[in-house]
Amino acid sequence: MLAFLGSTIAYGQSPAEMEQVKNPPAAIEIESKTGDMAADDSRPAADAEIVETETITTETRIEVITMPEAQPVAVRQLDFPSRGMTQDKVQNELGRPIEIRPAIGKPPITQWVYDDRIVYFEYSSVVHVVAR
Repeated sequence: MLAFLGSTIAYGQSPAEMEQVKNPPAAIEIESKTGDMAADDSRPAADAEIVETETITTETRIEVITMPEAQPVAVRQLDFPSRGMTQDKVQNELGRPIEIRPAIGKPPITQWVYDDRIVYFEYSSVVHVVAR
């Protein structure tokens, strides 16, 4: 089984540059205000306007981890006592339980605990059997 872990590393020096990496724009435009300024305008003259484009470089790394294969676990199926059997029939077949836990809820559910299983009764009929 293979698992992939991916991460993106950004090359930046300041927190502002790192923030740009989280939400990178297509390109960042910077206007340089050098050159002659028009007399009545605070903007630089058209021939002195410089536009620079900056891109942020990112690198994606993928690490492959090899996981050991899972080994099958044996699960024992219990088909006895079967659903609907009475308490008397279960006691005749399996003997007296180690512990009888009192009824809980409505309808009342009683548990009989044996060495290898727990038998659940609703009123006096088997509803479920669980391996111990």
